[in-house]
Amino acid sequence: MDYTSITRAFGVITLVLSFGFLFHLKHYREMAKQMVGNPSGFIFAGVIPLLFGCFLIHSPSSAIVGWNHVLYVIGWIMFLVGVFRIWFVHLWVKIIKDYITFVPVLFALIGLIFGLLLCYAGYIAPLYS
Repeated sequence: MDYTSITRAFGVITLVLSFGFLFHLKHYREMAKQMVGNPSGFIFAGVIPLLFGCFLIHSPSSAIVGWNHVLYVIGWIMFLVGVFRIWFVHLWVKIIKDYITFVPVLFALIGLIFGLLLCYAGYIAPLYS
């Protein structure tokens, strides 16, 4: 599996999740409120980006050229987000509690931007290289 395939997969997945959040904001706000009261939700929310970030960082890095840098950078961002959520869980819980109504909107918008960028890098940019 090369970076283009990974970029396409992550782009489509991110767009589907982001549109799901945008279309059902009320439901995801309730889920965020429930997650604040459940410690396993916080551990899961730290482990998933940590695992995916490690996967993206340690994919064949000698093949990184052009738009594939985007996926590599996103891998590092995911890895660092996972580390932050695991090491500084009390700070992360405080941030989530303070902005509980805004978090799903922010997650959806950032995910939409990332998804569009990844889909461009996976589907359109290879046509011009």
